[in-house]
Amino acid sequence: EGCSLTSNPLEIEIILSNELTYPINIYPNPSQSFVNIETYVVKGTEIEIVNELGNTIWNKNYKKEEKITEKVDISRWSAGKYFVKYKNAKESKRFVKL
Repeated sequence: EGCSLTSNPLEIEIILSNELTYPINIYPNPSQSFVNIETYVVKGTEIEIVNELGNTIWNKNYKKEEKITEKVDISRWSAGKYFVKYKNAKESKRFVKL
């Protein structure tokens, strides 16, 4: 059978947006004072943390291709759920601020 455009929408989306994403590790989780975000970035990558309302609380742009471990101070943030993601990506990883 031939391929249709709807057979693999994720692959098509990545090609159209030209934005690759990599697995994101977050630790410790839950946490009260800080979280480490560990992933791989390329030039132009932007990682953001959003709250449950979808508001961006933290973000950072990266200038080169590298594996990163970003320590983010969350001590003054409100308790609740937060989501780490590549900007414009649908997938995210959740962590809890105690």
